[in-house]
Amino acid sequence: MRILITGSTGFIGSHAARLLSIDHTVGILLRNTSNTSRISDCLPRLIQLNDHNDLQTMLNNFQPDVILHCGWEGVSKEYRESYNQINNINNTLNLLDAAIRAGVKAFIGIGSQAEYAPSREQLTEASFTRPTTLYGAAKLATYTMAERMAAHAGMRFVWARVFSVYGPYDHPDTLISTLITKLLGGDSVSLTSGEQLWDYLFVEDAVRAISLLAKSEDAQGVFNIASGMQKTIREYAEAICNIINPALSLKFGELPQSPVQAYDLKANVDRLRNVVGWEPTTSFTNGINTTIAWHRSNERRALYV
Repeated sequence: MRILITGSTGFIGSHAARLLSIDHTVGILLRNTSNTSRISDCLPRLIQLNDHNDLQTMLNNFQPDVILHCGWEGVSKEYRESYNQINNINNTLNLLDAAIRAGVKAFIGIGSQAEYAPSREQLTEASFTRPTTLYGAAKLATYTMAERMAAHAGMRFVWARVFSVYGPYDHPDTLISTLITKLLGGDSVSLTSGEQLWDYLFVEDAVRAISLLAKSEDAQGVFNIASGMQKTIREYAEAICNIINPALSLKFGELPQSPVQAYDLKANVDRLRNVVGWEPTTSFTNGINTTIAWHRSNERRALYV
């Protein structure tokens, strides 16, 4: 199979490129300024395509069977309300339009739990959507328009709504990355009350799910990408602290709960299980140990883009 991946230098995209390039021909879009640190180990087996070339010509020449669209500007929290989020809508729709013209068979887009309305209930793919950030609104708008474009063209379309994913190469400002970095430095950590229920999934399990969706002809529409198991933020934080140094202090209640951040994130992943037979295989303990080990060995390298 020939697969084109956008956003291959990002967190999820880099892990997807590493996994899919083992058995498939994978092309990646790169800018001249791209930081390829995250994919340096698998870069030799990837076909590098310069994004300054005409998009339609590039797709016509590469002829991918599937496009995995992980590219998205402004993922980190300081850009969640940036007007530039709107550019992502046009970028995705332009890519999809070119893919339709090139005869690409399937388009896999990476969505987000941020598309859903805040809820204390378990979230299924049919749950109400009402984003509380411009980031989530841009993701939802992209899904709505891209799904209609693909349906009109008869193209298989999958929208993978990713919940909280962690692991090596994660962005440094996520909760888990921040916890690990501060605790490894011997610092105390200020947190909210920690009562929120969240669903964390190890990145390798996440990209394995996305890979199955990309390859399965039966997969179409929205799929939640999560573990399907929840713990409180306090439980996650205490587990990380106990592994690194139980003597360090976690200061729960020092920070207020964000008004736009979901209090509970309880994902239902039955559809993912039923359609592609996926199950998570990495426990939080094993995944966080792997992540901590990576942080220890890569503490001062400029790995983030």
